Amino acid sequence: ITISIRFSMKNLILTACNLDNESVRIILNSLVNTKSEVEFLNLSSNRIDSQAISFLIELLPKTKITTLLLDDNKIDPINAVELMNLKLETLSLSQNEHDDIPIGFS
Repeated sequence: ITISIRFSMKNLILTACNLDNESVRIILNSLVNTKSEVEFLNLSSNRIDSQAISFLIELLPKTKITTLLLDDNKIDPINAVELMNLKLETLSLSQNEHDDIPIGFS
């Protein structure tokens, strides 16, 4: 997959796109490599799980993203705590489920 962003876009909304962890890595790398102006990233209602946390922690600080929505994925709360150390204005993780146990917080 190759993603090329050549214009000044502030909001990137990728809800319910059936994205997985590898998709998140590719998207974040593309945002970093293109020096994207994206500030708002919505990845809600996909197939993202806790394994994506490492990509997010590594790559988000290299972007201009201030709002990250990860609602309705498969991220467990123990790993999600690591995301709270990122300097985001808004982080939403509501309606995530792990091992069929629903959790919600934002």
